[in-house]
Amino acid sequence: ATIDGLRHEKTQLLAENEGLIAERTRLELREKQFEAAKSQFEARKNQLEAERSRLEGRKTQLESEKGQLEGRKNQLETEKAQLEARKNQLETEKGRLEARKNQLESEKGRLEAERSELADALSRAETAAHESEKALLESKVSVRQADSARERETSARAAAELELHQLRQLLDTAHTDSLRINDELEQQIADRAVMAAELETSRARDRGSLLHRLQTALETASRSTSVEDVLVASAQGLIDDFARAAVFVAKDNRLDMAWQSGFDTRSGPAKVAIPLSVDSLLTQAAVSDGVRTFSADSVEDPALASFGGSPSVIVTAPVKVRGETLAVIYADDAGGRSLSGSAEDASRLVDILRSSAMFRLERLTLELKALAELRSYAKMLLDEVEYVYSADLRAAKSDSERLERLQQNLRCAWEIYQQRVSSEGPAAATLLGEEVAVATTRQTHFGHELAVVASRANILPFDVSSSTAAHAS
Repeated sequence: ATIDGLRHEKTQLLAENEGLIAERTRLELREKQFEAAKSQFEARKNQLEAERSRLEGRKTQLESEKGQLEGRKNQLETEKAQLEARKNQLETEKGRLEARKNQLESEKGRLEAERSELADALSRAETAAHESEKALLESKVSVRQADSARERETSARAAAELELHQLRQLLDTAHTDSLRINDELEQQIADRAVMAAELETSRARDRGSLLHRLQTALETASRSTSVEDVLVASAQGLIDDFARAAVFVAKDNRLDMAWQSGFDTRSGPAKVAIPLSVDSLLTQAAVSDGVRTFSADSVEDPALASFGGSPSVIVTAPVKVRGETLAVIYADDAGGRSLSGSAEDASRLVDILRSSAMFRLERLTLELKALAELRSYAKMLLDEVEYVYSADLRAAKSDSERLERLQQNLRCAWEIYQQRVSSEGPAAATLLGEEVAVATTRQTHFGHELAVVASRANILPFDVSSSTAAHAS
């Protein structure tokens, strides 16, 4: 019985031992599960901390982009105010031209009265010629004086009528330009609003780099003083988004390359001249109204074969001013998938730069046209001075009298011109002086004596002698 009891007790102890081992195994398993859960918790905690830091950085980036867009909005408002000021300036110019027109009408009447008086004096001189030989000689002198005065009167009348005609044309042009610019201002403001909206929708891209490139291109174009410089400055804004870009200007019924980036200079577009009468991708772009995007598979154009490369995306954009095509902007990825965003985003970028270029060219071409008209006006004034000088030369006036009259007429022409350009920019102020400098280089009596008088009168904004030497060289 004792042995059986011990065996039974041993059996119980073995069972308890196995239970304890199982409990130990279960506790070790629970400890491992706890450690795994602890590691997961730590990893989740670190992940949340990283996500929090990323969200803080994104918040800072969005606040920076908001400030940039606010600055762009203020810039557009400033440009709108400048355009309104230009419109008011044109209205003021219109009023001044109306006043000048009335002044010329009054001057015309005065000249008619003087002509009638001169005709009466000539009649009296001819009647007195029959009285005696002495009276005859005196009358001949009077007739000569009357003829000279009538010639001057005829010259002045012709000049007044010519200036009146030109001023009428300028008035009509200014009125037409004022109406057209008003419409274009409204359209440009709407276009700028669209541009701002497009910039807002593209914020998922690298906004800082894009805005910097756009700002650089727009500022460079706004400071440019020639059509080609504006086109090149706008196209340079595409260099980071396209592997290749070029500007083709319309000249003599063909498209010539004016600038390129990324092409082989030995065989690229510099060697291509495309007649506008030939059907090609670029000539189609020249007559289109907006930006067009093509895949290379959809284009079969022999003119593009010389460009080389295997572009997968091609973008063309016509640049037009008042309905006239000035150039075509071309860009492609050269088959290298160089576009930093989608083809649609790249097309929008091309359209923004194209619209900005056309906006600048609208103003620039008007400024260049105004300078050309003012140069013609300055030349007309100098031609009138030369006409009166030639009359004095034919009348055999003395050197002192001829030079004195030339100086007076030149000073009068200078004062008339300065009054005309008082509201224009500094580029217009020296145009008459430049015409005088050119005239002094001529190997004529007028050229030589004009150089003497212009230096002595000291009424020009530069040294005539140095300008004469520069032109002669």
